[in-house]
Amino acid sequence: MNLLALIEQVADMTARSTGVSLEPERCLHKRDRLSECEACFSLCPTVAITPGQPPAFNQEACINCRACLPVCPVQAYQATDETIPLLKQALRLEGKRLELICAPHPEPATGPPRAHAALMTRGCLAGLGKGTYLTLIALGLDEIILRTDGCAACPLRSLYEQIEQQATAVYNLRTAWPQTGRIQTTGPLESSSLVERAVRPASTPPLSRRELFGLKEAESRPGPTWLQGEDATWPANDHRFITAALAALGPPAENPLLDGLGLASITVDGDKCSASGVCARACPTGALHFAEDEQGGFRLSSAPLNCIGCDLCRHVCMPDAISVNHSPTWEQIFGAGPSTTLLTGQLSACERCNSSFLARDGQRCCAICEFRRQNPFTSVMPPGFERRLENSA
Repeated sequence: MNLLALIEQVADMTARSTGVSLEPERCLHKRDRLSECEACFSLCPTVAITPGQPPAFNQEACINCRACLPVCPVQAYQATDETIPLLKQALRLEGKRLELICAPHPEPATGPPRAHAALMTRGCLAGLGKGTYLTLIALGLDEIILRTDGCAACPLRSLYEQIEQQATAVYNLRTAWPQTGRIQTTGPLESSSLVERAVRPASTPPLSRRELFGLKEAESRPGPTWLQGEDATWPANDHRFITAALAALGPPAENPLLDGLGLASITVDGDKCSASGVCARACPTGALHFAEDEQGGFRLSSAPLNCIGCDLCRHVCMPDAISVNHSPTWEQIFGAGPSTTLLTGQLSACERCNSSFLARDGQRCCAICEFRRQNPFTSVMPPGFERRLENSA
């Protein structure tokens, strides 16, 4: 399947209404009462999002800056995805230097002379996300110029820091992939240094006959087999583009830490794990999978590309057997393949409640029944069990 077809596939899966909306059932706070996620309401420049479990969304106060879209790890916020048409245009660029400019910019008609093309987004540049920028680099652009020279006077200037963080996280990867393009923000620009050039809307680009033939040519070229996956348990689009772009870039010159990209790796302490499988059932993105076989064996595995580091699995793990690494290396995410085994073993049936558990040292009861056997007159739950009940409620 060629690259354009794959982008079309993602576009079909992410078609939404134009305005931003919230699907509260997808929110991490709805799934995990211990969640510390503050990504959306700590960022919203108009206070259209207020803290809660899940957060409250005032659609009338929302101005569709779209900054909430890439930061939500489970895509609870929905809107028409502008990444897809932007990527399609990038595939047709005759030059290799792209300028990205927001619609509220005070001087959109002029820009840096080194840019070969300029695309205008409907909302703030903070609404594009690291995944969009990484994908543009993976598509072969030499330079991505983010026009932030108008941010100081913009009503949304609080989002400038978010744009800088996104650009810095992507730029820092150049040490591992020195052959790739770079991304930079402009900061203040002298008017005398700017030149007039055509600016295209990223969402509805016009097509000339020449561009149409260029598109046909691009469609005929085979593309890498990434940007795939239609499973509803997949993470948000920005996370998917990040992992797809990093996979497309290939093995790095060194094994970098993937800080600030929302990726994480999971390890399990086999001496503590009870093999209850509750972690896999709680995982919102399918990053953990628990399977039993006919011989009474089990396999707990992870899909590193799916993990968003939400820590829900750690919160529901009664014996505290799970550790989450929020600063994984490229090898930890991509080196083990699409699935890696965390733990295997044989299950036993509890003599009291008949539930399956991983027995050790002749243990005949599960952890809960064993605690009750040793403490027959107490009303206290076993350590960690209150947390599991709280998160499964």
